[in-house]
Formats: sequence, structure tokens, C-alpha cells
Amino acid sequence: MITIEIRDSAVQQALRNIGQRVADMSPVMRAIGVEMLSETEGNFQYQGRPKWMGLASRTIEQRTRKGSWPGMILQREGDLAGAVRVESDSNSMTLGVLDEIKYAAIHQFGGMAGRGRKVKIPARPYMPFDINGNLTDTMHNEVLSIASDYLRKVIG
Repeated sequence: MITIEIRDSAVQQALRNIGQRVADMSPVMRAIGVEMLSETEGNFQYQGRPKWMGLASRTIEQRTRKGSWPGMILQREGDLAGAVRVESDSNSMTLGVLDEIKYAAIHQFGGMAGRGRKVKIPARPYMPFDINGNLTDTMHNEVLSIASDYLRKVIG
């Protein structure tokens, strides 16, 4: 599983504030996980938000020969989208991809791949954070909203 630590200080502070007021943060962690998974599923459905870079012409030719084009980027067979998992407990939430999907990171972050690492794969971020643990603006706002709503509910 890929692990990225979210380093968004406002989100961390909001979660610490809740943690100081409640002993069990399972409901808020679960809600954040559901929202992050929903955002990830939406990225697959809409092929990125913003839109991912299109496939290389060679990839389109290969997929056409195999009968899987036209189709959706990153969803030839659905293995990657189907391997995204959320786990949460009273202190944390993890969004990741099953270990057997070896190509998960290259699609999220981009980089060199293939034989001899000669093929440049553009980043097509399907999970709502970057390699440095920064949430997308949309996810940042959603997590803060979930945390704030939960805190208001807990402390009245």
C-alpha cells in the first residue's frame, strides 16, 4: 500500500482540536475516508478533475488492437479503481491501493516506466493528494468541513 502523510497544517490542526474534545474520533475519520473514496471514484469516472492528459497514440493503437478502445483512461480492466481501499480507526484514516497493483504510484504521481524506464508516464492523480501529502483544494475544504461539522455536533 502506498502511504502518504497529509501535511496540510489547517487540516491537522482541525483534527487535533477535535481530538482534544473527544476520546473517539472514529466517526470523523470514517466520514473523511468515505469522502476521500468518493472523490477518488469520481476522478476515475470523470477521468480526472481537472481532466487527465490523454493517452499516447501508441497506447491508443495498442488498446484498439486489443478491443479496449475507445475506453476510459486508467480503466482498461478496472483493476486500479477496484483496488483503492479506505481504512480508519479512532485516530487515523488511510486511503491507499492494494500492494498487488504495482503500477498505482506511477499513475498517481507520474514518472518513467517500461523497459529501461524509457517511457514517461504523466501524472494522472486519481487520489485527492499529491506526492508531498498536500490535499487538493476541494478535498482540503471537504475535510475541514467534516471536521468542523463534527466538532460543532460534539461540543454543541
